[in-house]
Amino acid sequence: MLVFLVSFGESFAFISFFFPGTTIMIAAGTLRMPVYRFTVANIASALIWAPALLFAGWLTVTTIGTLRLGKALELLIAIGIVVLAALALAAAKRYRAQRSAKK
Repeated sequence: MLVFLVSFGESFAFISFFFPGTTIMIAAGTLRMPVYRFTVANIASALIWAPALLFAGWLTVTTIGTLRLGKALELLIAIGIVVLAALALAAAKRYRAQRSAKK
């Protein structure tokens, strides 16, 4: 990660906020990245990240709403999406724990 930060600077700081688990703040501080440049990259990524997530949610709700499946089926689909997301997060956490145990 440090190699990318040194090579790409603000571009890497901007993109790293879209990936969970990156500790860009510690790396940027360690490499003495200027606070102003880091803050600009942070704010710019937040201005793109938040609307992108909201748009994805809006698009999902709109798509499900136009299918006219009925309230019960829409609720089951929503619960299924939440369960799948929880299972994916649990699997990722387990994978990371196994990977760190091997080191």
